[in-house]
Amino acid sequence: METFRKLIGRPYRPPRLDRRALAALLVVALAPAIAEAGPLRVRARAIAERVAAQRALLGADAGTTLARQAAAQDGAVRLRQASILDSEAFRRQEAFYAQALQAGMTRVPRPQFLDLLLVPDASGLLPESATIDYLRFRRGLNQARFDRVHPFIGPILERDRIVRTQVPIPLPPVVPEIPTIPPVTPQIPEGPILGGGKPSPQVPVPEPSTLAVWVALGLGGAFALQRRRASA
Repeated sequence: METFRKLIGRPYRPPRLDRRALAALLVVALAPAIAEAGPLRVRARAIAERVAAQRALLGADAGTTLARQAAAQDGAVRLRQASILDSEAFRRQEAFYAQALQAGMTRVPRPQFLDLLLVPDASGLLPESATIDYLRFRRGLNQARFDRVHPFIGPILERDRIVRTQVPIPLPPVVPEIPTIPPVTPQIPEGPILGGGKPSPQVPVPEPSTLAVWVALGLGGAFALQRRRASA
């Protein structure tokens, strides 16, 4: 046994690491996880926002929410479009493409701000721009090739052309209707009226009897005789 120990010697023991070396080793080992913590937090936040948006779409006021989001996005696009179209860089681009259109140039650099210039207004028309006029000129040279090379710009220019060239359907003139007054049948009152009408039944009037006539004559003669005697 002693001979075996002498042959193999003492067993190998790794050197002990102090606390600083152990902390440095842990930092090196956990560095990738710490570096990925930021992107993971951003991804978790994006997933939470997406889930909240999906829940909002399933709510009772989903239509109102979509309308508000669309209005907000449209307002942001309009505001950005107005600010860029009023910039000096856009004015220089317009001047360049106006000269290119006048000279009939076919090789020009790709124009900037196309994401704003290709946004139609409420009537479906693209904004008036020398850049858009140059794109129409290039498309008119070879429409099929232009639409094949620029599959996004070609259909937008085609829709703009259709909107500009379409003839509005004439509406027939509106003739006011004359109100028809129905004939009114007059109601015939009951009873005798002048000029005709339905006669009412006659009520019989009793004639005075002969005795009553003689009594009246006698009383009148007696009254006259008494008055004459009084005057004599």
